[in-house]
Amino acid sequence: MGLTASPARTGFVRRSKDVRWVHRCQAILLSADGWRIPQIGELLHVDDTTVHRWLDRFEADSLQGLVIEWGNGRPPAWDEAYESLLVETVRHDPRWFGLEQSI
Repeated sequence: MGLTASPARTGFVRRSKDVRWVHRCQAILLSADGWRIPQIGELLHVDDTTVHRWLDRFEADSLQGLVIEWGNGRPPAWDEAYESLLVETVRHDPRWFGLEQSI
């Protein structure tokens, strides 16, 4: 896919819900329109190296190269055994623990 700003492509970008992906696509379209990397970075409030990285990723993998790949995220703070203990504890009346009232 070349660096052209066809109406179909710009419409698709405008309908996207991922703002970061839209910014990446905008950088590609601005570059296709002859904007220089420092100008694109200033407009999108990103560093020049970020714009370079986006352009390189686009050249390597087209639009798929601009998709944000999510990791698995942070591991759970507790396991199922702890969750079961927590649920069981919350179900008891505060007096069961020797307290007069709940917090």
